[in-house]
Amino acid sequence: MKVPEGLVDPSAYLEEHYYSNEAVLDNYAADRYKTILIDEAQDSKPEWQRIIRKHFLAEDGEMVLFADEKQNIYERGVDEEKRASIILGFGRWQRLSKSFRYKQDSPVLQLSVAFQQQFLSDKYTFDGDESYQQTAFLPVIGLSAVVTWSADRLLDVAELIVAIAKREGIHPNDITIVSSKEDVLREIDFAIRKWPRHQERTITSFASKEDIERVYGKRLGRAEEKKELRKLSASRKQGFNLNSGVTKLSTPHSFKGFESPTVFMIASDLDGPELVYTGLTRAKENIVVLLPSGNRYFDLFARHLESVSSLMQHSTADLAE
Repeated sequence: MKVPEGLVDPSAYLEEHYYSNEAVLDNYAADRYKTILIDEAQDSKPEWQRIIRKHFLAEDGEMVLFADEKQNIYERGVDEEKRASIILGFGRWQRLSKSFRYKQDSPVLQLSVAFQQQFLSDKYTFDGDESYQQTAFLPVIGLSAVVTWSADRLLDVAELIVAIAKREGIHPNDITIVSSKEDVLREIDFAIRKWPRHQERTITSFASKEDIERVYGKRLGRAEEKKELRKLSASRKQGFNLNSGVTKLSTPHSFKGFESPTVFMIASDLDGPELVYTGLTRAKENIVVLLPSGNRYFDLFARHLESVSSLMQHSTADLAE
């Protein structure tokens, strides 16, 4: 696809002429499939669903959508029942009442139910009465905590994460750090990899601090810089590997559909409840929530999670020895 030069909003052009253009594949003979499964359907537009059904579904085939409207981080439309909108021909949503991710006493499960009840139940369907099944995942360490953070102390955040991981004996492969702010993640990633006491390996879904500095060092024009950074970010996302053996850092947007035994979720004051809910439900077993002081979500997390203030002091002291 080729985008005309000089457009004020290239993304709008691509959306109109390609992504949501239901006639875009009319002259293309695509393979057709008996079964099509679409996950994270709350993120897709009806036009995209129609394109897939029209061009890729066999005449007697079945197409099934899976969605959790409470992870509606792109603010797609919902129907009168407060569920993700679906196109005509799919019937009604059927609720999946069993979860095989969490144990019944999981702190992550209890927290996610409490969070959606307080911040999401007015806007979306509340799932508080679901029946949960025992999982076959690793034993729960029981790590569930909340602490405040600030943008001028990101080195302390990196220190805390490494300290807790070492104190609890959590393997780096089982750790994911999630934040909606790539610049925050970038600084934490750099500190974890380069700080003399750490020098831990990581993998990210975004361009590293060194990548950014290298691009800016080329003294390219603004448009070329953006193009280079998009390529770098796309390459990082494509190479992102859950079983890489190292600590992972990602935005909730890039980590949707994935999960991790232990998640450090770094929330900001601008994060909407859908984004926070998506971040915390990426954790299978252990969750540590970092919030700015005075954040609107803090009271709820403080009621359900332990404080790590003393743990932070002890752990950083241990690392200094």
